[in-house]
Amino acid sequence: TRVILVQDAGKQEELIKALKDIKVGFVKMESVEEFEGLDSPEFENVFVVMDFQDSVFNDLYKADCRVIGPPIVLNCSQKGEPLPFSCRPLYCTSMMNLVLCFTGFRKKEELVRLVTLVHHMGGVIRKDFNSKVTHLVANCTQGEKFRVAVSLGTPIMKPEWIYKAWERRNEQDFCAAVDDFRNEFK
Repeated sequence: TRVILVQDAGKQEELIKALKDIKVGFVKMESVEEFEGLDSPEFENVFVVMDFQDSVFNDLYKADCRVIGPPIVLNCSQKGEPLPFSCRPLYCTSMMNLVLCFTGFRKKEELVRLVTLVHHMGGVIRKDFNSKVTHLVANCTQGEKFRVAVSLGTPIMKPEWIYKAWERRNEQDFCAAVDDFRNEFK
């Protein structure tokens, strides 16, 4: 595995120290064009990007590259763990081990945005509500999924929960499922 620190990520001393702590080789890269010269089959490249909303991230995502955020590197260093393998871009782990289901969303764009953020935070989405779902994100109080969630005692959350968790994506050890945080959005 070789980490490629993209643009501002290469200027973060804390990230560089964390990579040295977990003994992962890295290079710094200013532009995606530089990557052509670095690409080699002997390396599994992992890109660290500071912002999951800029054009560099979009280029890497479209090229099907492994992309992670700084909190992932810092967490691995703190816990002495290797970098996780994720087929999706993974910015942080604040929704790791959470399984979400959505109900009552009329606008596809909003649903896509929420699903994307959950994936970036390590969460899993299920289309159908079942016993594995840990949280239902509801935009209304009608419907079968809502009734089942109530009967099973599954926490039912407002969409703001996901947006606020994303705002806290850079906080070490932040978990969106912690009661103090979650209870604000039930």
